[in-house]
Amino acid sequence: MIVITTVGSSLVENLSRFLNDKEFEKKFTKIEKCKKEEFTKIRRFLEYFRKDKNLKEKYSKNWMEDIKKKDIYRYLKDFSTHCFPNASAELTSLHKLRENLDKENKKDEELDIYLIISDTNEGYFVGEILKEALESEGIKEELKINKVELKYIEDLRIDSTETFKNGLNNLIDTIYEVVAKDKNNQTVYGSDEVIFNITGGYKGVIPYISTIAQIFCYEVVYTFESIEKENDLISVEPLPIELEKSLLDLYYPFLKNLDKLSDEEKGFLIKKGLLDGNKLTPLGKILLLTSEKTVFKEDAFGQFVEYLVYEYFVNQFFNKKFTENNCLENFTFEKVETGKSLDIEKTDIDIYLENSEEFVWIEIKPITYLLKGKNFKSLIKQIKNKQLIELNFLKKKIHKYILTLYSFSIDEKSCKNKFKLINENKILQLEKLFENKKVKFEICYFCLSLAPKDIKEGKITSRTYQKLFKNFKLKNLQNLKNILEE
Repeated sequence: MIVITTVGSSLVENLSRFLNDKEFEKKFTKIEKCKKEEFTKIRRFLEYFRKDKNLKEKYSKNWMEDIKKKDIYRYLKDFSTHCFPNASAELTSLHKLRENLDKENKKDEELDIYLIISDTNEGYFVGEILKEALESEGIKEELKINKVELKYIEDLRIDSTETFKNGLNNLIDTIYEVVAKDKNNQTVYGSDEVIFNITGGYKGVIPYISTIAQIFCYEVVYTFESIEKENDLISVEPLPIELEKSLLDLYYPFLKNLDKLSDEEKGFLIKKGLLDGNKLTPLGKILLLTSEKTVFKEDAFGQFVEYLVYEYFVNQFFNKKFTENNCLENFTFEKVETGKSLDIEKTDIDIYLENSEEFVWIEIKPITYLLKGKNFKSLIKQIKNKQLIELNFLKKKIHKYILTLYSFSIDEKSCKNKFKLINENKILQLEKLFENKKVKFEICYFCLSLAPKDIKEGKITSRTYQKLFKNFKLKNLQNLKNILEE
């Protein structure tokens, strides 16, 4: 199990309180190895050390190497091991987490602990000590630790707002690296494989860590240090929330291509807190990275879009020839079906057009299937392992396979800009699949416009869906090649 643990300065503060606060000292009376007299020699230097301005400064390698040679490092290291688990908030919470896991019949669950360290001398200093303590004989076995890894977050300090924002972005990158399950960072660990321990560290990072945890349904735990009673581990279970899909439908393609945004679209993203000038905010970064590591699942609205395309062929082109400007070229059909089931039942055909000799297979997908790595892989798998296999069992000859893409956009220009972001290599990969089967392949597209008020506000609401349900008519399917050649 992965345990991502933010690190603060409680180790230093707790030693000071242990030496100077008789009430706080009572917390350690039951810990046999924890003797106050072992640390009294360091009391004066500890207070000087706590007030040292260099402690809060950006990490300096020379400072770290120098402080490791001093008694303060050795005393704090001894305090962390001899007075475990009460020596620091991080150690206490990890100890409590282990107890809870054991109670939940997860005694064999080993921990991979990632310590999140701020970009300060204090962060590096405390992080190094905690790592040594967790890897020490006795503690490692008690907590059943597989490994401990320090994750230093550049710019995660509070000397300026801009620096802290950069630090948050670096923190978000690091967390997504940790929870990525494969080498290509395309899959994240499951909800029962990751826990966020936010007991220590800057409280300003908690909203962002909690947001990531909620998105992926990861548990969040923390402890409140109390003198009067034993510290309890508080668990925050994931809430039934998810990213707003309509927001992703509108803006995901541009999050990695901010230069393609119009001024109007930039204004919408700034209002939503996703963009700051020409840079993604930490919240925008979460939206982007989450989008890249999850599959955009088709919802009920996707079924409605299929019906729109079905209606397009029924009402506009039934039994007519197609000009060369249209995706079907000169194919004339006599029958149209939607959701046509196949005998082997591995898949179905979204839109099926046929005449006495041939048929056309039309597959309908949102644009994200050609923009997102995970969605594209699932599309390739669907075509290669299901649909192309089905062709071997169909009696009628296939005239063409048409992949039809759609996208929501605030205007036609924005829509075209999205489709221009499709990587040519992805198109080539798809074409190659069909070349091997000697099947004609084409990609077409159409745009879904928003309701007037949604256009003004730069978002998709029920107004847009109502507009589409009531009076949307698909005028034409455009060939993707035409737009890519512009």
